[in-house]
Amino acid sequence: MAKFQPGRSGNPKGRPKGSGGLSVLRAGMGGVRTTIAEHMPAVVGRLIEAAKGGDVQAARLLLERALPALKPEGRPVHVELPDAAPAVQADAVVRAVCAGTIAPDVGQAVVAMIRAQLDVLEISELAARLDAIEKMLAEGK
Repeated sequence: MAKFQPGRSGNPKGRPKGSGGLSVLRAGMGGVRTTIAEHMPAVVGRLIEAAKGGDVQAARLLLERALPALKPEGRPVHVELPDAAPAVQADAVVRAVCAGTIAPDVGQAVVAMIRAQLDVLEISELAARLDAIEKMLAEGK
């Protein structure tokens, strides 16, 4: 026998319908987010004053939100890839890394792109083969 009957709640006295999750719990007439948003100008103002007064944590918090850390950007590189099989292309990339022509992380990214391209080609080939098999089966051959 099932623990709960279909269409019956396992917790009939649970949270009332329409009350939503934690983000919409009632706090006065508005939700929690609304209440926080109403007080945000005063909170930010106090943080600014604390930072001006030498509070390093307040300054750090403000700076992290206003000026997020810069993310490294890879610069374009030129890698001469032979018009050959993907294994030969990947070998050319490895040789360029070993020769110091490109950085190892860039080489790894290029090899990953070659692999992704190979995956797409393999999937396309499998799809074409499957279509041919389905066509033969439909014709009764």
